[in-house]
Amino acid sequence: MRCVDVREALGTLRGEPPRDDLSGHLAGCPRCAAWAEQSARLDRLWDATRPAEPPPTTWDAVWAEVSGNADAPLAPASPKPLKFPAHRGRRLVVIGLGIAQAAAILVGAMLLFPSPTVAVAKAEVDIDYGRIDLIRFDPRGVDVVCKEPEENSNSVDSGFVALGYFEAMAE
Repeated sequence: MRCVDVREALGTLRGEPPRDDLSGHLAGCPRCAAWAEQSARLDRLWDATRPAEPPPTTWDAVWAEVSGNADAPLAPASPKPLKFPAHRGRRLVVIGLGIAQAAAILVGAMLLFPSPTVAVAKAEVDIDYGRIDLIRFDPRGVDVVCKEPEENSNSVDSGFVALGYFEAMAE
């Protein structure tokens, strides 16, 4: 027998002893023997933890209700009112009016509350080529912080490299 056939046959035994052909296969196939043992363990566990069977009167009551509902005539369904889909043009008009109202409120707010003007200061800073300096702008003026290069350092400022890259792209 094939292993698949043996496992199907073992699943249908339910506590009965295996037939001779099954016993012969189980004696020669360790995988199927292990499977049969696990199946027997599961059956013993199920028998130990199985819920109690309901009494026959419970089944009779349930079956009577099921068959009574199945045999009852269908009540005529009341006709449902037809719902017509909203006209697409109406939706677009309502959306357009909402956008127009929002734009009008935005323009009115801009006219009533103008944005404050910002003064731009102009500053000139001289920095030697190859030095890495930090320039800080604040309301009081310009502050240049010189960074001394580290000894044996051949580093290049990544911001300077990026600026050169973007300037080359513009040309």
